[in-house]
Amino acid sequence: MIPSIDIDKVHGKSRRITVYLASQYTIGDPVENVERQILAGSYLMDEGFFPFMPLLFHHVHAVRPRSYESWCEQDNMWVLKCDALLRLPGPSKGADAEVELAKANNIPVFYSLEDLINARTT
Repeated sequence: MIPSIDIDKVHGKSRRITVYLASQYTIGDPVENVERQILAGSYLMDEGFFPFMPLLFHHVHAVRPRSYESWCEQDNMWVLKCDALLRLPGPSKGADAEVELAKANNIPVFYSLEDLINARTT
């Protein structure tokens, strides 16, 4: 079953929907994985969403490296701040853990851009 997002029920007034993008990073080419997330996020922006693209921290890490645990803590906080989570294809223990965190906190999880876009009720 595909969840729906009624932003009025979530926030009491209409506003744009924030979406956390969960995807692979270290499996395969990290730069290509960042680019894939940017393309999905840009598409969501064109559709009126406010995507959070955590793989942009790739560039922060290049300048100021931090531990894996530090990045997970950062990412998990953002998962909890978003209205929905979009799980992009590809293997990733980290992204799978973000999905579980979202589900445990009743944040709708989507597995395709189309399903997310079609889930808007406002």
